[in-house]
Amino acid sequence: MDASNEQREDDRRGGACAPESGWHADEREHRRRERKFWKAYIALTALTVIGAFVSAFFAYGAYVATRRQATAAETQIEVAQDTEHRQLRAYLHIDHGPITVSDNTAKAEIRISHSGQTPAYKIKLEADIQVGHFPLPDAEKLSLPTGGLPKYEFAALYGNEPIRQTISMPQNSNDAIEIQKRSRDRLAGGLQVFYLFGRVRYQDIFGNEWPYDFCYSFDPVNNAEGSERGCEKYNKPG
Repeated sequence: MDASNEQREDDRRGGACAPESGWHADEREHRRRERKFWKAYIALTALTVIGAFVSAFFAYGAYVATRRQATAAETQIEVAQDTEHRQLRAYLHIDHGPITVSDNTAKAEIRISHSGQTPAYKIKLEADIQVGHFPLPDAEKLSLPTGGLPKYEFAALYGNEPIRQTISMPQNSNDAIEIQKRSRDRLAGGLQVFYLFGRVRYQDIFGNEWPYDFCYSFDPVNNAEGSERGCEKYNKPG
């Protein structure tokens, strides 16, 4: 084999493991463009992801601001509605007449008066008269009996004429009447008086129910007209 053939053989063998720099020009150009493409693709992808995060951040900020505005608007609406309800709803006022005492019972009149701009509906009255110490000690509680006590109901109330309802002790209340009479002797354990107390419940035009707790004390000798003295904590207007 002459020198020229040997050179060609060496070139052929060497071409099989030639470095990248030995590739043909078009192959190198293809590789270069491919690397450029992937670099651009990666950069574009990164920019897209960053842009998405930035957009999400600003979108969340806008959402929070919108929710704050909506919450503020809802609060203003609720305040306006509450103000409207307070201005328009019915209010009741509880008053009473003097007490009348006999040997076996005592009675007084409850008067339920209307105030406000709209009627009161479904009015319910529960009340009782009991004898207790004056002023009423913390350990001595007034409570309505669980059974046997009359319950009074009235459909509606509006205008200047009050609802009048007489509340009486049972006809066999001789012992309680006697205790009250004897209590005027301070040595008998202290003054005891009659307490007229109970609760009125009613609804306004918006369907809300309101309670009104009341309590009045009567001393047939010195305070037959009655007052809230002695049981003030039981008075809770609704």
